[in-house]
Amino acid sequence: MKIFKSFGEFVTVFLLVIVIISFIMYSILKNGSSAKYTSLENNAIRFSEIVGVNMSSFSNEYFITLEETVENGYMSNIKSPFSSNYCDKKNSYIEVIGINKYVTLVCDGYMLYKYSPGETDYTVYKISKWNDKKKDNYNDSMMLYNCDNNGNKLFDTYFEEGYFLYKLGVQYDDVYYNIDSINKNLCNVVSKNFYREKKAIN
Repeated sequence: MKIFKSFGEFVTVFLLVIVIISFIMYSILKNGSSAKYTSLENNAIRFSEIVGVNMSSFSNEYFITLEETVENGYMSNIKSPFSSNYCDKKNSYIEVIGINKYVTLVCDGYMLYKYSPGETDYTVYKISKWNDKKKDNYNDSMMLYNCDNNGNKLFDTYFEEGYFLYKLGVQYDDVYYNIDSINKNLCNVVSKNFYREKKAIN
């Protein structure tokens, strides 16, 4: 029994099937991505809640890193929704401004940036690592910091300001709220522009 009247009809049906399959696959992948973004959001909320309960225990109540929260035993490291890895303890943190907490959570190159728990309209970014060499596709930049004492860098790499202040406080058993509060005899602060690609994906 002849199913198709012509080769053209066969091609039309074949292409239609391909379109339908592609749409189904796109829907599956999109729903999978949405679930991962939701998981990232839920992890940010949990991080914020744990910090809120233990706020008075942190060295700097205005800037709390995931690293400090984990190392103080208030929570285990956050599992990345995108792989079997864990989230970046160094570049994940909470900033407290007034009564509001803003969470930045970085996992496997995906970043939820300054998310206020409870907000429904948030953006997830795909980011590359910081690089001191600018490339054409790098559209984000930030000043990163280190200490240079007599030509010797205190840290192996440059850090974002908040994490730099936290690490410096750990190093010298003190609390630093901004760059100007650092004793120049302890640390000659050096800064450098770094660049990365930052692309909204949701």
